[in-house]
Amino acid sequence: MATRQQTTDLLGTHLLAAELTRRGFLAAPATRNDAGADLFVTNQRLTAAWTVQIKTNDKRKHSWSLREDFRRVQSDSHVYVFVKLNGERRPDYYIVSSRQVARDAIEREKHTRTSWRSYPLSRAVAYQENWALFGEPHTEAASETSLRNATLPDQMRPRRPAPATAF
Repeated sequence: MATRQQTTDLLGTHLLAAELTRRGFLAAPATRNDAGADLFVTNQRLTAAWTVQIKTNDKRKHSWSLREDFRRVQSDSHVYVFVKLNGERRPDYYIVSSRQVARDAIEREKHTRTSWRSYPLSRAVAYQENWALFGEPHTEAASETSLRNATLPDQMRPRRPAPATAF
């Protein structure tokens, strides 16, 4: 049986995928979260792509927990979306670049020699509804930053067939 937090995380992923699709982007949930990506997003022309780390909480919490290795991936094409659920109302979305998260996150050591990492709502509020980070879904040039970093890792690039040989 799924825990409450697992259910909350899954809800955030599907709500964000639906919102991005409504806005004209192509969004697909990742099958595994090993690389820190919960969602893969691209524009309609497939000229820009992003990996998205989604953090979801409910209306009572004022920060989102981060993975221990949150500073490992800092790229213009890796985005954090902090989703704040609001009961039956539309959730709040805070769209923040991974570089900004690495700069703004809070990291503290606990008395048990472990560290606690979070991104506070007070810092996220500047990025509420920051959909511009994804550029425009239907244009060739989604955004200057997106185009500059639209390359996909080798394992995600489509393979081109070898040219046919005449006999």
